[in-house]
Amino acid sequence: MKHFLIQHGVNICLLTETFLKPEQHFRLANYVCHHTESLTLGSDTAILVRCGLVHHSVPFQGLTHLDATSIQITLAGRPVLVLTAYLSPSRLLIGAELSCFGSGLPVLMAGDFNVIHVNWNSKLSTRRRKLLRAYADENSCDLWTGLPNHQPTHPLSYSR
Repeated sequence: MKHFLIQHGVNICLLTETFLKPEQHFRLANYVCHHTESLTLGSDTAILVRCGLVHHSVPFQGLTHLDATSIQITLAGRPVLVLTAYLSPSRLLIGAELSCFGSGLPVLMAGDFNVIHVNWNSKLSTRRRKLLRAYADENSCDLWTGLPNHQPTHPLSYSR
């Protein structure tokens, strides 16, 4: 990971499903790590910020379904909330929970919401997709889903 970050000049790296145990601390030379523990092993989130970039952690209270880590940093002269999030397949996606990130600042959010839809290169669609799409539409958000990073061995294994 260190080689990749250096080779590509990464200033901010958003991580989900870190699988860090409570007694573990992630350290990487030349980066500050902001880590949020979850009650469920594996659903922790973290943000690595290159040393020297002025930023601060922004904790969120009351998240019951979404695991998230966030920072505030100035990008192009404007303060921006940068957030990484993970939503377990066994938890519900609640738009009200997403709305707590609307602090009046622009938000850059990335993560794993375990959302699948045929428009996003998947064979099936889920109800979560509709909820996430509705939230994005109501709050003028752009969604980029990229390509799936996991293909189930059986297409019906996605039952969300």
